[in-house]
Amino acid sequence: MFARSPLLVALMTLMVSTVHLRADEADFKVGFAQQEITPQVAMPMWGYGARKDMLSDGILDPLMAKAIVIEADSNRLAIMGLDLGRAPTTAMMEQIRATILDKAKIEHVLIVGSHTHHGPVLELTDREGFGKGRFDPAIGYLKKLPEVLSSVIINAASKLQPARIGVTSAEVPYNRNRHSKRSPAARDPLLTVMRFDDLQGKPLAILVNFAGHPVMTNNRVLKFSADYPGFMMNHVQQEIGAPCLFLQGASGDMSVNPGNVSGPQGFGELLGAECVRLARTVEAKSPPRPSIEGRVDRFLYTSRVNLNNPAVVTAYGQQFFPELIHNFAEEFKDGIRPETEYRADQSRNRDRRWIGRILQ
Repeated sequence: MFARSPLLVALMTLMVSTVHLRADEADFKVGFAQQEITPQVAMPMWGYGARKDMLSDGILDPLMAKAIVIEADSNRLAIMGLDLGRAPTTAMMEQIRATILDKAKIEHVLIVGSHTHHGPVLELTDREGFGKGRFDPAIGYLKKLPEVLSSVIINAASKLQPARIGVTSAEVPYNRNRHSKRSPAARDPLLTVMRFDDLQGKPLAILVNFAGHPVMTNNRVLKFSADYPGFMMNHVQQEIGAPCLFLQGASGDMSVNPGNVSGPQGFGELLGAECVRLARTVEAKSPPRPSIEGRVDRFLYTSRVNLNNPAVVTAYGQQFFPELIHNFAEEFKDGIRPETEYRADQSRNRDRRWIGRILQ
């Protein structure tokens, strides 16, 4: 059994007991906003160690930041999908959380990178040996990124309107386990689609969750690209008439399984067509008792790599490039600190580890 992303578990809880509508449908609101975040400067690229510190030399297709803000019972949750290799760094997230709480009263936030291997490196910082002096244009972009992402979320919050929600999923053959020697190989086949509508039934936004590495663009190409998720989202928007946001699943060893199509556009449109089919089957409803609850828990794991050993740091710096590894070594010197959100269901006398429970 392939471990399912806790994010999807959270999203699946969005649709709970929606048969009886509330008298006041304004209790559940949704807003959407997006902005291009493609670097306009040459930067080291994220995803392939063999590139080392080679700089980008152009753009294949734009990188976007897309945010859905949900309001329920006066509480707010922001869900953001990024056409980047990873989510923002810990320091960036602290800045984003503080800004959106202060300016938009958003207490809960989920930010997910699509995992494209044709995005910019996010880990450089403005210190000698950590990026300053060699990658100043990149550092300028990274300094502004938390403010830009915060502004997209705040903009989405400014567009909140009464909404309905529907979710569905299907098993699809579009990914494969690239490493396992077991038979059958563990795989995560679920494609999940969530649709947000206004009260007249017009789609406001489509959210898609799927597990598969976006590595269909040739690794020798040093140009920014959203890879297949970008083409998938564009296809969904063209067919449904509403913006689409992609959340990468627990991709792990999941590579895409394109079948007879080739390239990121062909596969993105193939996957997009299935998303459109699913989205059109959804019946969006007003949740009867909407609420948002959550608490961030941070865990500490010992790294299998001793980043406190200078020889290890030097060796990794040679395999990638020194400034990148210096930032990694500092961030993880005391161990790896993943986080999740915790929600205790006291009424049923049991605990549930979900990221953002939306509906009661």
